[in-house]
Amino acid sequence: MAAGSLRMSFRKNPATARQPSGPEHGPVGPVIPGMAQSFGGGLQMVEVTTDELVRGLPKKQLWVAAAKREQAITLVLAEIPEGWTAVLLDAQLKPEEAAFLKLRPGDVRRVTR
Repeated sequence: MAAGSLRMSFRKNPATARQPSGPEHGPVGPVIPGMAQSFGGGLQMVEVTTDELVRGLPKKQLWVAAAKREQAITLVLAEIPEGWTAVLLDAQLKPEEAAFLKLRPGDVRRVTR
């Protein structure tokens, strides 16, 4: 990593994996106050522009974030190298595509290279 650059990562800790049981658990895991408000809102599609050039044009990637629209960009920017840009798209995934990804609130995933 280059000096002065900052890269944050949101990773799941297996020791704290969700194991639903009882009324304190929601459909995808434990109910944590503020979690639904912070990360709820479905899957957001984000277009990332890299600093790699293909035929003189910046290469683009498609990412998906399980978050509110206003937080999706922040989550994706935390996963990509400094200097790359991210733009929120209006496009939506089909229900079967969303189910295939199996994302949990706060997860981000690159879906194209």
